[in-house]
Amino acid sequence: MWLSTHGFADVTVSPIDGVAPLIDVLWLALQHIDAREVAALFDRAVPADMQMEVVTNVWRLDVSELADVLEALGKAHPRKEIAKAARKSLMQHRSLMASLHHVK
Repeated sequence: MWLSTHGFADVTVSPIDGVAPLIDVLWLALQHIDAREVAALFDRAVPADMQMEVVTNVWRLDVSELADVLEALGKAHPRKEIAKAARKSLMQHRSLMASLHHVK
């Protein structure tokens, strides 16, 4: 996504394409830096006009680290609407994971 938006790749990239690796990177960063710094990394990695779409759609990914990243974004993203969307996405993700991984 970053390569495409910065003119290094001549492809059309969906905001959700490549998000799983970004989540992995943000989660690893969260192990060493605080939520505010992780939110700043997200802010630099994802173009401002794509952030809402990414945050509102990422909850569908079956990525174990996603909850921690969404929680950090929900607490610390500088744009209130993105932080709120991250918190909503976190609730949706937890609900989806509970239904997918429910053992009878």
